[in-house]
This record gives sequence, C-alpha cells and structure tokens, in this order.
Amino acid sequence: MISVFIYDENIHYQKMIYECINNHILTKKYDMEILLCTANHSEILKHIVENEVDGMYFLTLEQDNGHAVLEAAKSIRENDPRGFIVFVSDHSEFILLIFEYMLEALGYIPKAHEETLFKEIRECLDIAYSRHVLAQELYGIAYGSAFPLS
Repeated sequence: MISVFIYDENIHYQKMIYECINNHILTKKYDMEILLCTANHSEILKHIVENEVDGMYFLTLEQDNGHAVLEAAKSIRENDPRGFIVFVSDHSEFILLIFEYMLEALGYIPKAHEETLFKEIRECLDIAYSRHVLAQELYGIAYGSAFPLS
C-alpha cells in the first residue's frame, strides 16, 4: 500500500488536491490511502519517522516557505528513500533547487490552472502506483521499502 501525504498551507488548495487524489484512488481502485492532509509539513516528518511507510508526498512550494519545504523534502527523502515526491508550485525558481537538493522528484506541477493541476496529479498517481506494483512483482518488495514483503 502507498500512503499519500498532502502538504499545502492554503486550505482551499489542500481540499482540492485531497479530492482529486481521493477520487482517483477510488476510481482506479488503487491500494493507496491518504494518511495525512496538513498545513504543517513537520506533521508529515513526524509520522514517517515514527512509522514505516511506502509514501507519496504532494508538497506545495510557495515563495515564503519554499526553502523550508525543500528542507522537509530532504528529511522525507532520508526517511523514505524510495518514496515518491511531487512538488506543486507556481514558482519556477524552485525547480533548480530541487535538483541541487538531490530530491529525485517524480513531478513538478504548476498550481495555477486547476485542470492541468488535476490531470498531472492523476498522472503522478498512475506512475507511482504502476512502479509500486512492478517492484512488488519483480523483486517481491514494496517500492518504498528496503525489505522483502512477508
């Protein structure tokens, strides 16, 4: 199972992203669940430090919080080395920093246009789920896990 985490300080966008992800999971019958939808990225870190997860993380970057979110993403990567990280932002200046932080993002989705936002969120969910299933079939492991499935 892939545990999905959503971080956005804007409650309106948080709800929109949640609904898009939840509807897609239900429609596709993916073995995924939204574990946390929050305006505080430290809650995500706390959860993954305390619990082993195969995670997918939707993290919104804004002008005033971008560097803090990138630092949080770095901690997420350290605790879930094979997790799927997707950034949502209208601030293209962060794209280069994602590479400098060596975060291995699955996607960088522009936030401004809702239809494009939803389409690309669904695409990222499809890619993450197909890679997760393939890793289970090929290696007998969950994609985010370093240990064989029991």
